[in-house]
Amino acid sequence: MPAWRTVATPILFAVALPLAVIYVLRSQGISQWLALTLSGAVPAVRMAVEVATRRRVDSFDAFMIGMLAVRIATSLLTGSPRVILVKDAGLAAAAGLWILGSILVAKRS
Repeated sequence: MPAWRTVATPILFAVALPLAVIYVLRSQGISQWLALTLSGAVPAVRMAVEVATRRRVDSFDAFMIGMLAVRIATSLLTGSPRVILVKDAGLAAAAGLWILGSILVAKRS
């Protein structure tokens, strides 16, 4: 696989396609909450395909989908779709600890 494809594929599935889903759904009159929630399906589908084809789970993708699930649940509790977009300090700290932990584990392997 070319080096550019190795870099571009995660960016496409993690950033570009979810943004496209949000904008297309919003332009069709879909609610903000549903559009934001469905945009999270793109990385989830990618992870499901990878599990089915390669029989492995990318821990970072699983973590990001888990964070999205927590934000969606919080959004349902508060009644505000904007909570899905909130990247508060607690989630950022959890993500940072996850990344640092995975680096330490990778160095030991």
